[in-house]
Amino acid sequence: MSQPPQPVREPQHAAPKGEGQSPASDVDQIAIAPVIWTTLICALIAGGGHAVLWLSRSLGWTVPSSEGAVIPWQPVTGIVLVLVAIIAFGGFYIAARRARVAISASFLLTFLVALSYVLTLQGLAEATQAGGAKEIFNDFRTVVIVIIGFYFGTEALVSAAKIIGAALTHNDPKIIQRADRDLGPPARGVK
Repeated sequence: MSQPPQPVREPQHAAPKGEGQSPASDVDQIAIAPVIWTTLICALIAGGGHAVLWLSRSLGWTVPSSEGAVIPWQPVTGIVLVLVAIIAFGGFYIAARRARVAISASFLLTFLVALSYVLTLQGLAEATQAGGAKEIFNDFRTVVIVIIGFYFGTEALVSAAKIIGAALTHNDPKIIQRADRDLGPPARGVK
């Protein structure tokens, strides 16, 4: 006996955005785990640099002598700041997939770590009060202020444009709630 032919099943696709999906499953969400790991790693690097300098000072290794300090604060601070900047950029870019978020986070975290070193290292504090280091630190502070202002300013403008667009076109507010990535090409796998 022959069996009747089986119907061909079409592959099922995911429901379009807004239909049967919770906002948490949205592709545009920032991944929390990379943010937590990045922040933790940056804090450990910054704390490790402070610990190395504290330990070397307590052992008398940073006291300049005729041979120089065994562990000078300048390279330790420089290495810490470079590592924090690079790791913060990479981690926040992985989390958000937006360069604007990564640049803002990188500059802000680097500035906060630099500020902690300025407040704890007498030599760095003195260097930032006069000469070229003062100008560099002041310029860096200004850049951080501009970047953070630009970040929040553009977020506000994008939100305002979406609200105005929704009001003028009578669109469903749920469609307008998507992230500002809508202004660029869609992410991979998103139609």
